Amino acid sequence: MPRIYLSDLNDLEASGLLKAGCHVSEDNAVFLQAKGKVETRLDEMNLEYSNNLKDGIEQTIYLKDP
Repeated sequence: MPRIYLSDLNDLEASGLLKAGCHVSEDNAVFLQAKGKVETRLDEMNLEYSNNLKDGIEQTIYLKDP
């Protein structure tokens, strides 16, 4: 996870805006290590306007409040 995404995610958690069931999407992300706290899924696709460059969007679902 790029550092800017992680700091933004930490700010959202600290503000109390994220609760169980929240979904967070990240572009150009590989993984998030938070076992038991979140579930992640990587949706792979081609980079926009490209037929052969791979990209992806990670979906992070909160299983419980941070």
